[in-house]
Amino acid sequence: MAKEFSIGEYLAAKERMRNLSSLQRKIVDAIHHLGEMPTNTEIARYCFSTHQTVSSTLSVLKGKKIVNNISFGRNSYWNITDLQICQMLDIQKQPRNNL
Repeated sequence: MAKEFSIGEYLAAKERMRNLSSLQRKIVDAIHHLGEMPTNTEIARYCFSTHQTVSSTLSVLKGKKIVNNISFGRNSYWNITDLQICQMLDIQKQPRNNL
């Protein structure tokens, strides 16, 4: 059974995202949007950036324990390891019902 995601956890995740640079936020969003563990090159294309810039930024995000990677051959495949940020992004992507 999945743990409930409280408003406090949502706000904490939103604050952690707010403290990231715009490129870091864009990269986290790209990983979430692309799904299925995208490569550096796929993330770079999504962010309209070079793979070198994305690679160095991913290293910073990995140091912050927000993302992690699996290397296979010459490629690195990335995912979001911060569950609260991932859940917050899921909530933000949901369509809103107008009451």
